Amino acid sequence: MAIRVLVVSVIGALIGACSTGHVDTTLPLSRPEPSQPATGPTAATLAHGDTTFSLYDEGGGCLALVIDHPGLQSTVERACFEGEHVIEMSDACGWLASEEPPSGCDVALPSVFYGQVRGPGIGYLCVGTMRSSMGEQEVVSARFLPLEVDGFILDQAHPGETPAAHLFTHGGLRYGQPPLDAPSDTIYRFCEEQAPWGSTKATP
Repeated sequence: MAIRVLVVSVIGALIGACSTGHVDTTLPLSRPEPSQPATGPTAATLAHGDTTFSLYDEGGGCLALVIDHPGLQSTVERACFEGEHVIEMSDACGWLASEEPPSGCDVALPSVFYGQVRGPGIGYLCVGTMRSSMGEQEVVSARFLPLEVDGFILDQAHPGETPAAHLFTHGGLRYGQPPLDAPSDTIYRFCEEQAPWGSTKATP
């Protein structure tokens, strides 16, 4: 009964995740093998409801994200970060901790952004939110992700957000090679309107 309540409670999250293209429709036929344990010190933790996300620094710019939820198999995602590659978005698929044959993804979990800003010239990281309108995707907003100590990133992903990183210097200039997809210029403008670095206009 508890599992049924859990599944019902996350149907809305599953719909939101599917709208962002984040749950793979080509679901695996078998439950994945348990992940190798994370190593290294804990860089950040985040709780969302009953789901806990723990970020571990495994060295050399490589991080492990441990995702725990009662009744589900613990999973570990790994990625290495450098240059303009600063974030990834976690998988929203959760697997029941049982031996019963799964019928695709058991439970939809919340997704998070995780990663690390390692370049000294990067001061801010912004992501955009997309919405489908008249059969086309449009940018509706953008926000800056908070940076932890030493540039670590662990923050809940909101519905419709995309993992393309839009980077700025500490002074508010666009950093690096901008993403080449069409909505990026609009996302940059949404970010620049917020100007968390303060005004870049010259004072008389």
